[in-house]
Amino acid sequence: SAMLGLWIVACQGAGLLGSIFTNMSVYSWYPALVKPWFTPPDGVIPAVWTLLFTLMGVSFFLAWRAGLTLPQFRGAAYAFVAQFAVNILWSAAFFGLRSPLAGLVVIALLWILILLNIYRFYPLSKEAALLLVCLLYTSDAADDLLCVDLGGRRIIKKKKNITKKKQNTTSYNTHTSTLQSTT
Repeated sequence: SAMLGLWIVACQGAGLLGSIFTNMSVYSWYPALVKPWFTPPDGVIPAVWTLLFTLMGVSFFLAWRAGLTLPQFRGAAYAFVAQFAVNILWSAAFFGLRSPLAGLVVIALLWILILLNIYRFYPLSKEAALLLVCLLYTSDAADDLLCVDLGGRRIIKKKKNITKKKQNTTSYNTHTSTLQSTT
């Protein structure tokens, strides 16, 4: 459908706004950060974001097609625009400001907005809501990659551990190391 293509192109176009901030630092500041061993190769990240912005376009299209005439659609559309704007804001915070701490703050807000968006899309289109689960997972992965610089130390969030008693516990360990500056 032409509308599907329109929403995908719109999402990709808006995603280009975020790349303006990313390009400001991706080749200068970002390589100098001390990153965890599981940081994906640089070539993978643009492909993943292109896929995610495509999925966002498909998700919005599905919700739009199913719910355009329903009163709930307006709230769902607002939730989508809010999470989409904050998604772009993450690039501005992390890469534009060169601030992992600002990136963490934005990621926390982004999680809330993605969950709200999933909640709003679900009554309109279960498929639209489920496509956004990928975005929630990827934003968690982005959070895991963040190294927060606090006075020359870095803090890396550890993954959740599940015990044999089926209790979820979250372990946050602080690892300190000196950020190496490249001159």
